[in-house]
Amino acid sequence: RFYSIAVDNAGNAELAPAMPDAEISILVGTNDPWTINGLKVFPNPANERIIFLFENEVSGALTVSRSDGSVVFTENLRGEQQHEFSMAGQPVGVYFWKWAADKGGKIASGKVFVLR
Repeated sequence: RFYSIAVDNAGNAELAPAMPDAEISILVGTNDPWTINGLKVFPNPANERIIFLFENEVSGALTVSRSDGSVVFTENLRGEQQHEFSMAGQPVGVYFWKWAADKGGKIASGKVFVLR
């Protein structure tokens, strides 16, 4: 919640308002896995690792990038149902992931926060 209070050069200040000028809510993560097209990505926020859990065995490309677009990891999965990326040594921040199944299959993308 944000409240604005004006103070002039003579030190006179207005009283604090009864209602906030603005309210902002920001969700930075949840303990629940994020699911799309049978793919769960967790934990979010992450600390030391990010886990990708697929409903079935899959083949395709899984990429994790930093917010500046630099690629941190790229893995070509073949018949896997779960894959894990270690985030140890990576800076805190927002990371974007993309899954592209082979042969024009499903594409999914999202973001995960790394906090410590």
